[in-house]
Formats: sequence, structure tokens, C-alpha cells
Amino acid sequence: PLSTAQKVLVVAEGGTFRARLDGDGPNLGLTLKATRDGRALVQALPAPSRARAAGIRIGDEVLGVDGAAFERGVGLRHVAARIKASSTKVLSLRRGFAPVDVEVLAAVLRRRGALSEDGAAALMGEVAEVCRRAALWDERGEVVSDLDDVSVDVVERRPALCCRVVDYDAEAYAVWTLDARSGAEWRVRRSFARFREVRTIVKRLAPRDVYEDLDRTFPDEAAFYDTVSSIQERCRALENYLRSCLSLLLTGPLHNNAGRLHAALEDFLDVPARLASLELLERNPDAHLRRAAQVAAHQVLATPSLDGVVSTIVAACRGKEGHDLLGAMATAIDGLQAALVEGCGPFFEGVVMRRTRKMGLEELDLLVRAAVRRQVEAEVFVPLSSVLDESLRRDLAEEETMLRASCAAARLKTQAALGIAPEHASPSKWEAAVYRLATVGSYTLPCDRLDVLLAAAREIPVIFAAEHKGEEVLGGDDFLPIFVYVVVQAGIPDLRYLQTLLSALCDPDKRLSETGYYVATFEAAVAHIRELPLARVLEEENPFVV
Repeated sequence: PLSTAQKVLVVAEGGTFRARLDGDGPNLGLTLKATRDGRALVQALPAPSRARAAGIRIGDEVLGVDGAAFERGVGLRHVAARIKASSTKVLSLRRGFAPVDVEVLAAVLRRRGALSEDGAAALMGEVAEVCRRAALWDERGEVVSDLDDVSVDVVERRPALCCRVVDYDAEAYAVWTLDARSGAEWRVRRSFARFREVRTIVKRLAPRDVYEDLDRTFPDEAAFYDTVSSIQERCRALENYLRSCLSLLLTGPLHNNAGRLHAALEDFLDVPARLASLELLERNPDAHLRRAAQVAAHQVLATPSLDGVVSTIVAACRGKEGHDLLGAMATAIDGLQAALVEGCGPFFEGVVMRRTRKMGLEELDLLVRAAVRRQVEAEVFVPLSSVLDESLRRDLAEEETMLRASCAAARLKTQAALGIAPEHASPSKWEAAVYRLATVGSYTLPCDRLDVLLAAAREIPVIFAAEHKGEEVLGGDDFLPIFVYVVVQAGIPDLRYLQTLLSALCDPDKRLSETGYYVATFEAAVAHIRELPLARVLEEENPFVV
């Protein structure tokens, strides 16, 4: 296969391909380095460059030019001379392991004001080590120290547990957990005493310097008189302690007890009790590629520097409320997603392509963006969600009350009363679509709620075709009343809040796609429900006919 600037190929790691460097001039736009065993690898690709445009990536091995292979160990000078002397500039390559372009990632974060110069320097080594360990975890089920003196078996460990302490009530802390590999989320309630037990386990199993560094961040027990502020500070301190412990397998010094320590943390989060359901969810063929990329995104974000970036972003948003907070969250999530995709895209794509050989470039890009989006929302949206819920619901309370009244009245009416033509009415009352949409409240992340909305909307034409034997296709004007009926019957208690949230936090790149269309349709449906005259609904008049 030939990759060109006009048609860039998607190549799995280890796959061989050819790339034609189109354009004029002596500068090809690639820097090579020699390995100890005599191979020539692509070390750097300035942007823009002819090589980058042709789909060549850092880490690719240059095998030959114009169909003639290079002999192993001939030297970089000979390789460079042969390439420059070529008339067609068609290189033969083998796709190498795709590393994170840390310089690009650091530059993007610095440009956005999220990373200092010192932080950018630290990020280089951290990301390289995390990616090395993550690749070993993914490929071999073990994590090995850089000196090969310690090997930790991680076959049975969960590689991406993202947790947040989201609430405190009745002397227990609510810990929200997302298992990126299965896509499952859950909450457990843990007392301060249970956190102290984790502290004791860390002291027993972790190296002394690691334990001492972590122990400095462990909060004091509650005083006799507690305040809202002191509770919030303790929640954040416990959260930071737990997240730091969970990242040790990827970021900390490896030791013989590292696997046992991680297993103890999984037990604290109630993973063993859920293991059967987690493993069942992992077998979902429609989502396993996206989840693999999300695991990689979680692992990159576990580096101390990027975890610090996330903490800075969250702290900057904490002082806001309502629509101001929602706008700040949208800006932060969009920005961090864009930075990770730009700086780590090839690494995430490599993780996906290890698992499949058949995926187009556009499909791969969309999958990576969706995976990164979900993990970024877990990092930014969840710790701010309680403040957003309280303040935004307060701002929308009056509208929400009116919508509940309209929905309650409309729920008793027939399909015809809500504008559905008799020939389009569903004998099942669109039950499958209603059921799907009714589950939207069981998800925390906006992207997951948006997926539920899309699934419900896509179910409508499927139901129509099955019940009407494919006699005709629903038009846009026919679809809206049906969608309104489904929304009404789903019984969503916070309809205006949900619509505001999904409209604000929809991925900008999806606004002109099918996702954007259904978000706009949902907005229109909520607006129609809000404007339903209750008297007319009760009289079974058609509210869509002027």
C-alpha cells in the first residue's frame, strides 16, 4: 500500500507500507536516528513537512527506497544519501510504536496557559515513562522497571480506575469510580476509618519514601465542630490521596509489593464484587476499541504534571456558579481534549490499531476524540458536578417547574394530541425509544447522556420501519412530534437542566454532524413542550397546528 499526502493510510503497529514524499526541494522533513542493532528510525518530524504529510510518524523504521531495501547497519549517512538521490522519493517503512509527541503536547498546554516552563520539562520524562509502562501492561500484562530489576504482574489488575470523592453525608464519603476498560461507573460510601485503613496498607506495602510523601497529603480527622468548608477540603484531600495511590503502578517506583497495593485499592473501591459484570461489559464489540483508547488517555493523564494541570483547571472553575461555571467547564474540557488529541493522537491511535486491522482514518480520528472526551469529562466535569447541579438547577427552577407540569399533562394524551399523524402512530407507543431515553439519568458524564439521547433518537425510525413495513420514510417534520412524545413519556425530571447541559458540553467537532442535529432536535422538543398550552393539551387539541 502507498501512503501519500492526498491519501494517508492507516497502518497498524508492525505493518509495512510505502510513503511517497510529494513536493519539491531538498528538505524532506524528517530526521533519522540509528538504533544499536543498525536500524534507521524516524526521530523527528517538523510541522509542516513532506514526510509528515505523507503519513510518516515518529518511531517508524525506514526499510528502503524505490523498492530497494537498505542493508542492516549501513549507517545513516548512506541511508540519507540514497533517499535524497531518489527520483520518486517512495520510502518503504515499518510502522513503529507510536510515542506521545510530548513537545507538541507541552507547547499546546503552555500556549493555553495550563503548563509552566518547568512543568513542560518535567512532563517530558513523566509521559515517556508512563507510556512505556502502559504499553507493557497492554501487551504483556506486566510492568517492568526501566532497569529490568523489578517486574510486577498486572494481568488481573484494572489499568484505569478514575475516582473522585463527590459527596459527604452521614459520616461517609461518596467515592465515584469510573473503570475505563469496561465503561462502568459506580459509587461506594466509605467512612474516614476506611480511608485510614488504606493509609495503613500503603504504609505497610509502599517504599518508605513513597509512603512519607503520600502521608503528608492525608487530611486530619474531623474536628468536633465541622463546617462546609472543612468538609470540602477534607473531601479533596482524600480524593488526591486516593488518586495518587492509584497512579503508583504507572508513575511511582516499582517494587515487589506494587501489585498487592493496587489490589488493596481495588478492594477499597469495591472492584472484586463487580468483577464479573466488568468483564462482561469488556466483551462489548461495539465499544472495546474506544475504551482501549480511553484507558490510554487515563494513563497519560495520571502523570503528576498532567494531573496538576487538571487540578489547576478544576480549581479555576470552582469559584463560578450556574451558566458561568458551565461555560468555563465547556472551555476547559474542549481545550484539554484538543491538547491531548494533538499531542497524543498517534499514541492513542496506535493503541486502537493493535486491536484491529480495518479502520479508516476518519473513523479512527472520531473514535480517539470520543475516547479522550469521555476521560477528560471524568477528570473535569465530575469534581465540579455537585456545584453545577445545585447552582444551575437553581437558575432553571422556574422553567423546570413549568416543564414538569406540561409533561405531566401531555403524558396522559394520545399520540394524535401531540401532533403525530394517524398514519405514523406507533402501536407500541415508541416503547423501545422511550425506555432508552428514560435511562439517561443513570449516567454521570455528559457524553454518556448524549449517547443515550442519540440511541433513543435512532430507535424511532427503526420502530417505524418495523411497525409500518417500510412503507415510507419519516421526514424531519414528521420526526419532531414523535420525538416530543418520546421525551414526554420518558419522564425525565430535569429536562431543562439536561438540555442546557448537553447543548453546552457537546463536542464542538460534532455540532455539524448527526450528534449536533439531534442535540438541536432535543432543544426544539424542549422548547415545544415548554410552550404547550396546558388547557389545549387537556382538551386534546393539536398544539402543533396553528
